[in-house]
Amino acid sequence: MVFYVATGIGKTGVIGNLKGNKDGPTIGLRADMDALPIQETGDVPFRSFS
Repeated sequence: MVFYVATGIGKTGVIGNLKGNKDGPTIGLRADMDALPIQETGDVPFRSFS
C-alpha cells in the first residue's frame, strides 16, 4: 500500500489517499473541523463550553 498526502487544498485543506495493491471498490470519507459556535442542550461532561 502507498499513502499519498496533498496539502494546501483550498488554503487549509488536506487530502490523504491510501492506494491498495488490488482493484476494487473505492470508499470516500470526508471530515470537517469548523469550530462553529453552538449552544449545547445536554448536561454531559464532554459538552462544549465556548
